[in-house]
Amino acid sequence: ALIYADARRQSARGDRMDEYRPLFSTQALQEYILLCCQRERGGLIDKPGKFADFYHTCYCLSGLAIAQQWCDEIEIPINALQEVDYIHNVVTEKVARAQHFFAKSSADCEA
Repeated sequence: ALIYADARRQSARGDRMDEYRPLFSTQALQEYILLCCQRERGGLIDKPGKFADFYHTCYCLSGLAIAQQWCDEIEIPINALQEVDYIHNVVTEKVARAQHFFAKSSADCEA
């Protein structure tokens, strides 16, 4: 995720985001998470044979979301996740709303 955070900062400076490519196969990561990490009773795991928990479920969903953002095409649209902010690990729409809220709050405090 740090690679993406750095790419995002560079993009904010005006560099082209499409010059950055992930250091892993986005397709292979999606397949691994969707085929190997799901538990029948819910939750996601990092390796076969492990137990599902909240941490690894969040971890896997974060990896899946990032892989989908960087791939050219999602083969099965029903598996598509919303775009996630790399730094905050939250849906980008929520980050924008929070930034707007705190910018407004900050302006109110200065007045």
